Amino acid sequence: FRRDWLRRIGVAPCNAALAKIDGDSMQPSIWDGDLVMIDRARREVPVRQRSVETKFRSPVYALLDDGRAKVKRIERPQEDQVILLSDNPDYAPQVVPASQIDIIGKVVWWGHTSKD
Repeated sequence: FRRDWLRRIGVAPCNAALAKIDGDSMQPSIWDGDLVMIDRARREVPVRQRSVETKFRSPVYALLDDGRAKVKRIERPQEDQVILLSDNPDYAPQVVPASQIDIIGKVVWWGHTSKD
């Protein structure tokens, strides 16, 4: 990725990391084998109550949950609680203590890999 493009989207090149996705929990947004770009400087998930008027989906973060790397949408309704959400409806939301997870960074880009 070009440094000028990274800066334009607000990511310092030294904080950008790529990871390959393994699993289907974020389908149809992010597929098994896709690459995601993580901004390691953006590790804070704001405390925010879900609102009926909110039209935006929860942001996607890379995290360690009990030592296991995951990519999930995260909501944080309380300081000490987070909700891990998958885009795939086959996976139920997980409510976990904030102390159980370690945010790696915010996912700022993902790309599908052609399998042709």
